[in-house]
Amino acid sequence: MKKNSYDDIKSGFEQKGCKILTTEDEFIINKMNGQSKYNIIASCGHQVDNCRYNMFKCRNTGLICKSCTDQHRSKQNTELNKNINGNSYALNIEFQSVKLLKKYIETSVLEIKISPECCLADLCIKDVNCVNNKWLPIQLKSTTKAHDNIYIHLVWLKIILIWL
Repeated sequence: MKKNSYDDIKSGFEQKGCKILTTEDEFIINKMNGQSKYNIIASCGHQVDNCRYNMFKCRNTGLICKSCTDQHRSKQNTELNKNINGNSYALNIEFQSVKLLKKYIETSVLEIKISPECCLADLCIKDVNCVNNKWLPIQLKSTTKAHDNIYIHLVWLKIILIWL
């Protein structure tokens, strides 16, 4: 496996709009010590210390600084939690997911209750013929993006319920 030269790493950072601050002499010393962290100016214009080149190259870690990343995530979360009909966006997605789940599960066999907000489970289910009060708590993970494997998850859920 070919080791990256200083020029390779410098070029890799520059291709993504970043600038390496670590000098070639520091690069050689770090390489002899087995270290692969570099100080860079990220594409956002802020300094990022101890950026690993392989993480930068594979996952864009360090492409923008932590502060700018946090601001971006905060803005995204604000958008996601805007109110729709008095409920947050996330709660509406969850509610739609429960409706979809009820549609796919035979409701004549199962009793489904939606848990109050802030519970560990989003809904609980039990066999209607069960004489004791044993419920299976389910925490729902839902998204607005389409997934090809939703049917597989529902099949697994039915298999789990058969074993109850």
